[in-house]
Amino acid sequence: MAGFGNAALDERSILAPLYQCCMVRVSTWNRLNLLKGGALSSAMRQALAFDPIHPVLAEPQLAALDRRLSGIIATVKQCMEAQGPDNALIEDRINLPHP
Repeated sequence: MAGFGNAALDERSILAPLYQCCMVRVSTWNRLNLLKGGALSSAMRQALAFDPIHPVLAEPQLAALDRRLSGIIATVKQCMEAQGPDNALIEDRINLPHP
């Protein structure tokens, strides 16, 4: 799918707002961690399984989602190391259910 870009290319510049401000909500950080280790591509695969134009995403695009998520998590970890977790993770008081 063109909307998911080239599966072989990860454009790091798109993360500029994240690594420039180095802040993310705690709820977002928790959700990102729930989706790591292949859980994101698995959830997408399952969600799209019965779409009339199945397969919506090919395996390379699904693998790219997991790889790009790892890059986002690594960027947030770098922020926490540089700024400290109390400055990088912003408490938002949103109680999200965990699967």
